Amino acid sequence: MPCPMCSSASCRPTHRCRRNRLHRVPMRWPAPAMSAAEEDVLSALVNLGYQRAAAEKALASIPRTGQFDAMFRQALAALSK
Repeated sequence: MPCPMCSSASCRPTHRCRRNRLHRVPMRWPAPAMSAAEEDVLSALVNLGYQRAAAEKALASIPRTGQFDAMFRQALAALSK
């Protein structure tokens, strides 16, 4: 990730830039990948009108079976609580 201060291509949390100043660079980690069924459940919930954050939270609270129907029903149940 480039330093926002000097555009140096450093991925360490701290580094010395070209101006010899110490910068703290926030680290960004990639989001964990979802299976196709999980993406479909999330998309279906958002298309039904649920907020994406609420749908993601519901999806995170259910067991990952890999079957769309079961995961969708459990996510809907989690959202109705």
